Amino acid sequence: MINARRLLVSRAPLLLAGLSGATMVGCGTTQGQYDQALDTIRSLESRNAELQSDLQQQEALIANMRGNASGADAAAGDLRSENQRLRSELQGALRQIEDFERQLSNISMGGLDRQTDAALSELARRYPDLISYDSARGMLRFASDFTFGSGSAELSAQAEQGLTALADVLKTPAAQAYDTIVVGHTDSQRPGANTRQRFGSNRGLSVARSISVVNALGSRGVPGAKMQAAGWGEYRPQVPNTASGNTPANRRVEIFLVPTTADIILQGGSTEGGNAGGVGIDRQGPAGVRIEPTK
Repeated sequence: MINARRLLVSRAPLLLAGLSGATMVGCGTTQGQYDQALDTIRSLESRNAELQSDLQQQEALIANMRGNASGADAAAGDLRSENQRLRSELQGALRQIEDFERQLSNISMGGLDRQTDAALSELARRYPDLISYDSARGMLRFASDFTFGSGSAELSAQAEQGLTALADVLKTPAAQAYDTIVVGHTDSQRPGANTRQRFGSNRGLSVARSISVVNALGSRGVPGAKMQAAGWGEYRPQVPNTASGNTPANRRVEIFLVPTTADIILQGGSTEGGNAGGVGIDRQGPAGVRIEPTK
């Protein structure tokens, strides 16, 4: 198309010259023929200008397309380089992950010494309805429904027996290397009026139950300086709570054995509330009013 237009533009002057010459030849040429020839010349000159403009536009478009193609090639080259860089970084990250996984596979997460581990496994075997044992985490789980009454922090007879056996394990020489962390949990069921009056909330109930366990272990000779009581209430469910909130699996007390942070392991004697060797609870309020912490 462009070559054809170039040919037409290049031949336009010759055509104009020929027509001009035709007007000067022959005495028989009428004025009308002459005027018609001039109109034809002017029309061809206008068309020639249009073709020249179109040609310039086409040439500019071609130059622009060539420039865009060059820019696209450069951009594609940059993208290929960036892609290669990211691939290299990804490979390096994957190698690091593999190294970390190998390191973690050689680390024992929460595992206890063989003697204590075996003793806790036997304890869970003796009380299958009450206790489960996670050896990898060094954690015993007491099912609250077998440990306490509904909305209560008072230990059941079965729980008392299980805690007596646990205290015997915690007092062995091997278990002296650990602290005992007792953590209470509840489901999300709204506590009744009596429970709210006594404990305030599910969290208060969970803490009171942990304290009951700590006190029971302390009264059986486990040093209070090596025990801690805490409670999450309904905020750390083991399984999703049901719509009603009544979810037995989430009502539990978990007991963790962790490397001790005590500078001195206290021996002998116990104080009120089972804080053996620890600091007693101040139960005397203003003007001689007796305080009951779990009331």
